[in-house]
Amino acid sequence: SLEVIARKVGLNMKTFSADMKAHRFKGKVSRLKEAGFNAGVEGTPAFFVNGRPFTPDEELLTFTDRFEMELARNQASCK
Repeated sequence: SLEVIARKVGLNMKTFSADMKAHRFKGKVSRLKEAGFNAGVEGTPAFFVNGRPFTPDEELLTFTDRFEMELARNQASCK
């Protein structure tokens, strides 16, 4: 549960409980959730590299490969 996680990471439990009861961050969470849906996020984890969705695959395309592709983007010209 969130309470167990909050305790493990050392949050002030009195403040945490008050914020949860007051739904202090409900609006922000809803806005972030909507932004994720609008960006094409279908689940977690979700990764984006330079604003483009990315699904890593150890055999086909790793994060390192993808980052190298982004660094090379627009660096060379076709002749």
